[in-house]
Amino acid sequence: MNESNEVVSQEGSRGKVMGILSIVLAGISIFIPVIGVYLTVVSAILAALSYGKSALLGYIAIGVNFLSLFFLSPLLWVAASAENADENSIAGLVWFLLAAQVLSLVFLIWKSKKKVNA
Repeated sequence: MNESNEVVSQEGSRGKVMGILSIVLAGISIFIPVIGVYLTVVSAILAALSYGKSALLGYIAIGVNFLSLFFLSPLLWVAASAENADENSIAGLVWFLLAAQVLSLVFLIWKSKKKVNA
């Protein structure tokens, strides 16, 4: 009986660490100009790995990432709407960044519901 409780506590602490790391990276990504948009993907992956009781930390990190991508990175959106030869690659980057956030959010919701049903 104690062995199963230890496994649950280890999983909870691992999820908490992933959630805290994802919030820290999401916060850092706001202030770093170029690499910050790529840090949002790493933050989204870590947020998706925060599950169980620490899922709230993952939701907060994904929310900060969306805030950063939509409102605090206007240069990214201006570059994506530019009409030049590199339009497709930059627009693809924008959609990739947004898809990474959405996929991590869907995975986090799915993992949380799976944990509740089990």
